[in-house]
Amino acid sequence: MTTLGAGLKSVHAKLRRDGGLSRSTIRKARDYALGLAKARFCLRNIGGRGRGCRVNGQVVVRNDGQMELGRESVLRGIPTAVELATGPEGSLEIGTGAIINSGASICAYGRIVIGNRVLIGPHVMINDTSFHDLYDRSIVPEPFDVVIEDDVWIGAKVSILPGVRVGRGAVISAHALVNRDVDPFTIVSGVPAVQIAKLNPKKFVVRDPRTGQPDPELGANR
Repeated sequence: MTTLGAGLKSVHAKLRRDGGLSRSTIRKARDYALGLAKARFCLRNIGGRGRGCRVNGQVVVRNDGQMELGRESVLRGIPTAVELATGPEGSLEIGTGAIINSGASICAYGRIVIGNRVLIGPHVMINDTSFHDLYDRSIVPEPFDVVIEDDVWIGAKVSILPGVRVGRGAVISAHALVNRDVDPFTIVSGVPAVQIAKLNPKKFVVRDPRTGQPDPELGANR
């Protein structure tokens, strides 16, 4: 049975079992099933796509290289499309349970890795090249890998430049320009981004993206 079929069957069973479901619950179930269906069409050019991926709104995919999207990931292209692109030699890997919001643009000419449960806010830009040489602007400069580790939270309108590594659990404040590596479990802000605070890894909670329940095995000390 397909993911969509299984999802619709589950929703139907719940509706039959519990006639007292609220309109909100029914609407969420409907939106979930529609998101699964839309993902099958909008993400058809992504070779590696995990189960349970969902699409709301508009998504533009240009995959001239390699692209993978982990299970239970969500692309929210409302009101502005999410853009995912790879060049001919490019590789884009997005992990389990990632959430990518409206207007985000991610383009890999070399290699971009986005970890599990990464939250990407509206109008974020993540690129591994500047696209134009300073002197001959018909030439695409050499790309430099971008790595965003698990459980990173990227605020609205952040730009992450080529060659950056963002450590696990870090938070990047809205409008920041990230041009250097970010340590795990830190908060950075500004143009260019600098560290403004540290987080306590012992307080960090990781939830299963499918069930929403805390998962001790994925805690900060794994």
